[in-house]
Parts: sequence; structure tokens; C-alpha cells
Amino acid sequence: MNEKCPRPILILLCLFLTQQGGQCHTNEPKVRTGYVVSRLYREQLINMVNIQDKDVEPCEDFFAHACGYYDEVMRADDGQVSAEVSEPIVPPFLYNYEDRMHFFERSKENFATASGQLLSVLYITCKKRGELNEMRRGSGALTQWRRMLREIPFLAENARLYTEWPLLRHEWEELEVQHAYLDWVQLAADFAAHGVLNFVRIFFAKGTIFVTPVRPQEDIRCEAYEEWKRQLRKFRRKGGKQALQVIVSELHTFCRMLIGELPFDSELYAETDGRNKGPRSSFNFIEYSRLFLDNLQLDKDVVSDAREIVMEGERLEEIATLIRSTHPSVLFNFIIWQAYETLRYEDCFLLTEEFEDLLLSEYWNWDVFKEHFSRQVALATYLYHTTRFQQQRRTVLLGEQWDRFLYAKLQRSDFNLPRLLATYAKINLDPANLTAIYEADKFVTGNFYGNLLGMRRSKLRNTFFIDYIDSEDYNHPTYFLRHFIYFTILTLERPLFHYFATLGFELWHKADLLYNSDGLYTAIDCLERQSLLTFEDATNFQFLDDQQVADVFRFYRTFTESLRDYDFWLEGESFAFAEEYVLEHFNLTSKQIMFYAVAQLYCGRNDAWYGLLINKSFMNMPQFEAAFECAEEAPMNPLVKCMINHCEV
Repeated sequence: MNEKCPRPILILLCLFLTQQGGQCHTNEPKVRTGYVVSRLYREQLINMVNIQDKDVEPCEDFFAHACGYYDEVMRADDGQVSAEVSEPIVPPFLYNYEDRMHFFERSKENFATASGQLLSVLYITCKKRGELNEMRRGSGALTQWRRMLREIPFLAENARLYTEWPLLRHEWEELEVQHAYLDWVQLAADFAAHGVLNFVRIFFAKGTIFVTPVRPQEDIRCEAYEEWKRQLRKFRRKGGKQALQVIVSELHTFCRMLIGELPFDSELYAETDGRNKGPRSSFNFIEYSRLFLDNLQLDKDVVSDAREIVMEGERLEEIATLIRSTHPSVLFNFIIWQAYETLRYEDCFLLTEEFEDLLLSEYWNWDVFKEHFSRQVALATYLYHTTRFQQQRRTVLLGEQWDRFLYAKLQRSDFNLPRLLATYAKINLDPANLTAIYEADKFVTGNFYGNLLGMRRSKLRNTFFIDYIDSEDYNHPTYFLRHFIYFTILTLERPLFHYFATLGFELWHKADLLYNSDGLYTAIDCLERQSLLTFEDATNFQFLDDQQVADVFRFYRTFTESLRDYDFWLEGESFAFAEEYVLEHFNLTSKQIMFYAVAQLYCGRNDAWYGLLINKSFMNMPQFEAAFECAEEAPMNPLVKCMINHCEV
């Protein structure tokens, strides 16, 4: 096989593939790879080709063609290691997440900073707890709950009583008669101070206290009735089915009223007798907030000087009335359930997202990357691959039309990304400072839940003294720092075209740099005329409402810029010819690869809409027509072609 290829070409090809992080292979999987192909390219391109439906022409329905066998490939693999690749197959939209998880797993033992080691120990303890639960499949949930009772200090004090959870009303009243009173208000405030929300959301931003209602799905998620019953059956070992149904019905109704899914009429829930006094009849958020702040151990003088901003006051008062009108047993059951659900951590990797500052601090320290390349080299590579985005960002933010919106101190030096990241990391990600913050509470070896809640409380307390940071603000250093770290990991795990299809695409998509109102309204008009002319020819030409056109417009502009970034890299890359050489053996070209890579990120995810979004965008791109050599008047090559932002016909 090698004799057919000149030796110098093979040498350069291997150098290119090794630079991408893989080794030279000669094995031939189901999809013929021909000559030497690196692991990175081989695995991703095999999956890309296997998902395609060759019976559907790309110029007929590209989304159906690109995703035709997605379900079959996912079902056939079913999480098992494929014979063609060395890792279990995951959906393309999870590639980056999976790669970051694998990189963390491989690197955690080598973390050098105290902050990174703190996160590593917490993660390892979480995994060991999960393994123990797996060994006890029949009673894993109950085992986990009992471990929470042992390890969480304010639960351990009354662990015997908490083991009776969940409770019926008469069981709660029997405990009161026995003087075994459980203070559910204190319990709710204790959990809230450790980052486990229940009735209200209290958060900080440098000397300011915000009080708002809880957010549906984000803060509180009410399970479906049958699912709640299935889950609670593991804990309710006494009584019959009817007792469980009563508990679940009360919980389900209260939860839906709390988040506003069901209307609440205080007159229907008014007290008709005087037997239930105390916290039930006198609950208010002032006392709840006091208990919450006391648990955080903030200086009282500092708290008294802080501003307090209450949002949606009427809704908060409605929630307080709901709580006062609800039996304490229901509130107690809800508090415990919410805590259990929040702290289950079936996926321990979620800890790296919750304590992201610890992870970013460790990664920025660069010990885990230094065997691959230096931080200076990685930064230079990142800047090269984001050159066009940074130029556009600078142009827009420093353009004359934006001058009046800029802060007076904004200077061009603020766009020096390496200096910006280094300054931010020095101030906010110093390992010594982070360790001091998170170890304010004693860290006990092997105590996962106690350590977790202690770190959660420390993190919440620290937000009182620092400015609020929107981690998704693309103008903030933390956004670019995270993006840079993700880029670095991706270059070790995937071919570079995958960066432009995912992180590079997201960089453009999240920023509003490409929005143009004239282009949007022109697109609305042009796409409507396109549909009128060819509506009966294919489903791709169906009419779109204004919001759908806005989504197509944004996607189109984003993909166009990502494609130009990829072409910009190919033009400047010394080994770009080798990329084409590798793709050729999968019957792909560098002109086609980005269309497949982006489209397959949406396979199996609301196919009706995403199929329309992909096809509507690609069919109006001359780059698509050129890449796939579509015939005239093919469904994906309309005669009336809207350029979305220019509407050229």
C-alpha cells in the first residue's frame, strides 16, 4: 500500500497527524481509511460516515442525509465499546463534554495546586460513594440517604427522627406530642445557606442581598406524579400504597403551587382551627432570611450595612401565604426531598462545573498540559484560531456607533487577550486564595456530603464580598479563559475541524457581533418570497414565522463565519494538504466537512425543527452548492437563493 505513495508525502502526513495528537495506524475499519490515519481523525470520521444515510442525496435533504442512521448507530452501540473505535460512541453534541471529562479523569491525580487537589479529593470521594451505591442496587437510594444523615452535621443531630421521612400528617403530630419537634424553618434555612434552595432564592453581589422567588426547572423541578411515587417508594417502607399516594399527592400539589404551575387561593387553604400554631401560622421571609444569614456566619455589622433588593414582592408574599397554609409535615417532606435530589450527584463530573474556579485555577497553572505544549504556545494557537472573531469584536466595540455605550476607561489594551487572562487569573484564580476560601470549613477526609456542603456554603458566603460575574458574558475574561481551556483540551482530543464546528461556532453564535437589523428584515422578506415561489416542491420551502427566520438568520451568519475561520486556518496551515489527503479516504473534502460536522451536532434532537434550520440555512449558501456540486433546481439548490444577510436573487 505504501509503495503507491511517494515517501516524502507519507513523512509529511505522519508529521501532520502526530501534531494532531495521534499515532500512525494501518488498521482498516468498516469504513476504508486507506493510508495512515491518526486516531483522532479515524474515530471521529468513522462515526461521521456511519451516521450518514447514503440513500438520501445531500442535495435533496441534507439533514436527512447527514443524520439518517443516527438512531441505529446509537442503539447498536448502546454504550459498548465499538470494534472500530477505542471508546464507546456518544452523540456528536457530547463529544466536547466527554473529552473534558476524560481529560479530567486522566489528570486529576497529577493536580499540583492546593485548590485543584481539593476538587480532586472531593471528586474521588464522590466516585467511591457512587460505587458503593452501585453495589447495593436494591437499596442504593436508602443507603445514600443514610449516609447523608451521618455526614451532614445539622442532620446528624436528629438522624433518628429523620430516618422516619417521609411523614404523614398524623405521624408528624405524634412526634410533636412526644416533644420530638422538628424545626422545619431552621432546617430549610440551614440547607439554603449551604446552596440547597427550597422556598426562596437568596443570593449576593458585593454588599447586596437579593431575595427572589425560586425559578421553575432551574431551582425547583416538580417531578411527574408517577415518577415521584416511584422514587419515594424506596424510602417509605411502612404503611400501604394509600399512605404513599397521600404523601406524593400533597408534595406534588405543593411543589406545583410553589413554582406557579397551579394557582393558589389563600381562602381555600385558610386555617379553620387553632391547633397548629407556631412556625406554621407565623412564617415570614424576614425570620427565614435571619436564620439563613446567621448560618453563613457573616459579620452582623457588614450585613446591616448591605443593601437588600426584594424582587417580585407580591409573588414572595403569595409563597409565604402558601407556606403558612400548608401542614408542617408537607413542608418537612418537601425540604428533605429537595435536598436529597440536589445532593444526589449521579454524575460526579458536575462537581467540576459547580466549583469551576478551582478547576480553572489548576488548569491555568498548566502542570497537566506542560507535557504537550507550553501555555504561551497554547495561547498563541488560540489567538490564531480566533483571529477573525477578535478582529470583529474589536471593530464592533470600538466602532464609532458604539462609543457612547463604552465606559470612559475602555482602552485598546483591554483587548490584549493574553494580558487580560493573566491579570484575571492572578487576581481571581490564585490557588492560595481559593484554598483559603473553600477550606474555611474543616475538610474531613472521606466525608463527601459534609465536605460538599461546607464548600457550597463557603462559595455562597464569598459571593457577598465580590462583584457578580456573568460567566456567559463574552466580554468578561472568565468567558474567554474557559473557552481557551476548552480549546486546549479539544486540540488534544479531536481534529481541529471539530473546534470550528463546535466551540468556534459557539463563540460567534453567543456574541451579538453579527446581528444586523437590516439583514434580518431583508431575510424575512426574501425567505417569504422564496417559499411562495417553490412551496410545493419540497418541505424545505415551508413558510417560517418571524422568530424562526431570526433563528435561521443567526445560524446562517454564525456558520458562515465559522466556515471562513476554518478556511482561514487551512490557508495558513503548512500541513493543510494533509487534511484534504486524510478526508479523501472517507469520501469527504475540506469543503464538505464543516457542513457534516455542524449538522450532526443536531441529530436526534427535535429533528423536525433542526432539520428545517439546517436545510434552510445551507440551501441558501453558495458554499454548499459548490461543495456538493448540486444540480440546478435541486431542493437544496433553489433558483431563488436568499443570501440571508444580502438577499441576493
